[in-house]
Amino acid sequence: MASAVALVCRGVVTRVLVVAEQSERREALARDLRRAGHEVAGTTSGDGVMAETRRTVDGPDIFVVDAGGGHTGAAATARASTGGG
Repeated sequence: MASAVALVCRGVVTRVLVVAEQSERREALARDLRRAGHEVAGTTSGDGVMAETRRTVDGPDIFVVDAGGGHTGAAATARASTGGG
């Protein structure tokens, strides 16, 4: 998954927020995205999405969500991406 995101954004530094409960998945995605030159933050929950989105003026450019365990992170990402933070 990280490789697909990196290919789409090659040559452009993009702010990426990786949302995954499992630290191994989150860290692997973040590592691959950083190697591709992107700025990456990670969180485990919907609350973390909202906090990270508020932390920066523009928020992330791209959200990478592992929503396999539930919909909380995905729902928060949808709210954050529409300015509903």
